[in-house]
Amino acid sequence: MADMGMAPFLPALNRKARSELDRMGTRRTFAAGTTILAEGELAGRVGILREGLVKLTSSQTDGYRTVLALRGVGELLGEMSAIDGRPRSASVDALVRCSVQLVSAEEFVRFVGSHPSASMAVMRTLVARLRESDHHRVQFASDGVPRRLARRLLQLADSHGRVADDCSIDISLPFTQDDLAGTVSASRDAVARALKDWRALGLITTGRRRITLVDPAGLSRLNSL
Repeated sequence: MADMGMAPFLPALNRKARSELDRMGTRRTFAAGTTILAEGELAGRVGILREGLVKLTSSQTDGYRTVLALRGVGELLGEMSAIDGRPRSASVDALVRCSVQLVSAEEFVRFVGSHPSASMAVMRTLVARLRESDHHRVQFASDGVPRRLARRLLQLADSHGRVADDCSIDISLPFTQDDLAGTVSASRDAVARALKDWRALGLITTGRRRITLVDPAGLSRLNSL
């Protein structure tokens, strides 16, 4: 899963392209938990996340939904379907209150074609996501659940954590335990067991939709990261 380390689309645009994009489409506000773009639908719109945080999820044959990635401010949403014309391969759901600029797929494609900086930004986005996907496949093949989970928590701590005076890192995201399991392609029970073991070792504490890394270095050492 992503993630928040990739370069957003908006800052990569030059001033002229950014000014034109700002005047396109409409902006809508979505409450936390709302589906912004739905898996399987045809790409009528492309989104640019202006405020908030979203998760990308995909349904599996057993009905389970895997969390594929997180996307932050300035990132594109639904651009792949706009480019290839195929139905969306994932849903985009608001994790918090979000402001999204929605542009028709046709208008977005014309915009990208007329602005080299936008074309390059889209290409960089697609390449980054391809690399991200390859990296995740390698991790899934080589790492067990505890190691994948430890890596995910350390990544979330880096991108969304708040460091306390005692050097612990608090991660407060509107994630359910099912969401967290989905980010590492594991069952909820497997994630719960790993968290329980780490609590017993004093490496973490947990609360409602909150995890604190009491000893981030120890968590990293334990899982050979």
